[in-house]
Amino acid sequence: MTARVRPVEVDSPWLLPLEAAAYSRTDVTSIYDALKSGELVGYRRGERGRWRIHRDNLDAWNRGEIGATA
Repeated sequence: MTARVRPVEVDSPWLLPLEAAAYSRTDVTSIYDALKSGELVGYRRGERGRWRIHRDNLDAWNRGEIGATA
């Protein structure tokens, strides 16, 4: 089964994990693993909330700046 990716809103710097994976050209499992380990900075409300990743943090992670915040 192929996951659907919603189009990224150009005016919003916030991405969901699936959008972040498409933007980074990686799989969504790598995004979740990086979020859980603290390698990638992301935010969510509550323990079960949806992850939100700021594009600047994702760019830093893509450059290899581990745990960096933009």
